Amino acid sequence: MLTGGPAATLQHRVPLITEDVITCAQMDHQGFSCSCNIGYRLQSDGTTCRDIDECLEHNTCSYGGCRNIDGSYECTCESGYEMDPESNRCINVDECERGLALCQGEAQCRDTDGAYECVCGEGLRVSEDGLSCDDINECRSGSVCSHGCVNTHGSYRCVCPPGYTLSTESESTCVDIDECLEGGCLQIQGATCQNTAGSFVCQCNPGYRLSSDLSTCQDINECSERRHNCWSGCSNTDGSFVCTCPDGYMLTSDGRTCKCGGVFTDASGSFSTPYWPVRYPNENFECEWMVSLPNPEATILFTIDDTAYGINGRSPCPTDYVQFFDGMGNDATSMDKLCKFDRPSDPLVTSTSEGKVIFRGSRQSTRPVSRVGVMVHYTTVMPITAPPPTTTGSTNPPTTNPTTEAITTPPPVNECLIRNGGCQHECIDTPTSHYCSCRPGYSLDSDHRTCNIDCGGELTGPSGSFQTPDWPERYPQANFRCVWKITRLDSSRLIRFTVDSNHFGINGRNPCTDYLQFFGGSSQSNPVGNKLCFLRPPTDPIEITSTEATIEFTGSYNKNRPASRVGVKVYYEIV
Repeated sequence: MLTGGPAATLQHRVPLITEDVITCAQMDHQGFSCSCNIGYRLQSDGTTCRDIDECLEHNTCSYGGCRNIDGSYECTCESGYEMDPESNRCINVDECERGLALCQGEAQCRDTDGAYECVCGEGLRVSEDGLSCDDINECRSGSVCSHGCVNTHGSYRCVCPPGYTLSTESESTCVDIDECLEGGCLQIQGATCQNTAGSFVCQCNPGYRLSSDLSTCQDINECSERRHNCWSGCSNTDGSFVCTCPDGYMLTSDGRTCKCGGVFTDASGSFSTPYWPVRYPNENFECEWMVSLPNPEATILFTIDDTAYGINGRSPCPTDYVQFFDGMGNDATSMDKLCKFDRPSDPLVTSTSEGKVIFRGSRQSTRPVSRVGVMVHYTTVMPITAPPPTTTGSTNPPTTNPTTEAITTPPPVNECLIRNGGCQHECIDTPTSHYCSCRPGYSLDSDHRTCNIDCGGELTGPSGSFQTPDWPERYPQANFRCVWKITRLDSSRLIRFTVDSNHFGINGRNPCTDYLQFFGGSSQSNPVGNKLCFLRPPTDPIEITSTEATIEFTGSYNKNRPASRVGVKVYYEIV
């Protein structure tokens, strides 16, 4: 504000400025003062108002352009801004709040100075048009999951292959499932569980395998599947097997091989050298058979089979021989030592219920084995006190049922010369007594003198023979039945039977009343070929492929047609 002279003078001195922009007032006769309207500035003369160019001032129109006008200015706001009438400045327009944003779908509007932007949530990215959201395929990176990845809208999930599960510590890592802890093999009887990476294995114990329906562990028959290493026979057991040996052989300490010899505990029995009645091996070997009767009060009678007998050498038998001992110990007394075709000079009877027989063979480079060896039979004899048999045939019955009976009489009488010692079959005299014994195919009756038909049995060797009672003499005129069985084979094998055609004859003709018949298996339900009878032996061997075989001979009593046939002898071999 300036002071001046009289008003007339003032009006005269302000010709360029209209009264609309300046105001002057008298100052108590002391002068006057002038002021300019807003938008103008009083000049130095105190009476002139000039327009202020606000556009030249800093930041007059933020976020816009400035146009000066008299006494004021105008702001032209940039896009996204608008004029604030109060401040006459450009202020931001909130497009999100006013609904001016063009964001689509899942895109969210976020205001910015002079504009806005569309933003997307986690797992999404802004599309190329900037208005919408596209899914991010996290699985493409190949590193978010340890095993498998499944993309989802806005996210992803890790998946695991069978046998794995997501770790509780990291949802991106798969860890193996221990199915064994979850009872993986409980449904399989007899199986144990072994965990593997991503799976598990149900393992059966040694000797078992998983059944085809995966429900149980089944025993492996090592014998029938030829998974054994047995030298001779094999017997399957639950989960394993044991090696077996034919009669006359015993298992060695390795549990696999058989050696000639064995322990016999039955009341009677037989054993032979290897391959009897074929010649024994040309090698150094020894067989030891020990007999221990079930009745400790009884004694043993050893006899040599007359069918085939022969041992290399001659007395005193330095290399090959068969030797009989009274007792089983190392200090047992030798009763006789035989070779060549020698026979015992006296009956071979032990003093106790134990006895031993040793056969020794040797390798001969200049004199190969030409002997067939020996088969030894043993029977039980039981000493009793009884008078010699009388002409009436009276006897003194014992209290036991031995196979062969010893009747003690005062020496030096040979009781066998008196009505055969009362024996139906054979009488064996000794210096102090005599014994009744029966031919093969019979057993001693309870009267210890009479012999009853007792034929058949189990055939355990790899080869051998069997025959009807009294062969090659005519068989008994009686109703009887003999059944022989082969049952110890480890697997299905070829069993070849050859019937002796030189001495063959069976009572009857079609239909056969007496007959010989072969069966495949352990029973008579699977006949092989027809019944054999009359005078017609088979011309070819009879072959059965099986794990078992049964042979039956049936004889009958016919008062009008007594037995006139010699019966039959059959040789067998297991191929």
